[in-house]
Amino acid sequence: MAATSAVSPLAATVPVQAVLFDIDGTLCDSDPLHHVAFQEMLLAIGYNNGVPIDDEFFIKNIAGRSDVEAAQNLFPDCPLEKGLKFLEDKDTKYRRLGEASEQFLGKKLPRLESREVAEEKWRRH
Repeated sequence: MAATSAVSPLAATVPVQAVLFDIDGTLCDSDPLHHVAFQEMLLAIGYNNGVPIDDEFFIKNIAGRSDVEAAQNLFPDCPLEKGLKFLEDKDTKYRRLGEASEQFLGKKLPRLESREVAEEKWRRH
């Protein structure tokens, strides 16, 4: 009996050249900057009666969550699109904080593509 080679549908569609798993803290610990960005953005809209979110809230409701899950956790009574727009604005704030941190530290931090650039590259495949 001849051996057959099974190719997964994903591998046939998008050939894998490399795989990189970046668990936060491996290349760069970005959670503190995300936390600050969320704190500032949420305070600006009067979230939690103007009380800044603490580490426990951030870890329980935001850290490691998908955008959809984080939006639903933060704004359970609002349309999902509104929550996702907030998260998009938070990402912009996060990138600005990262740029300011680079200036403060005097060194470049790992640069991630914007969500739009990454999605466009994915669509082209």
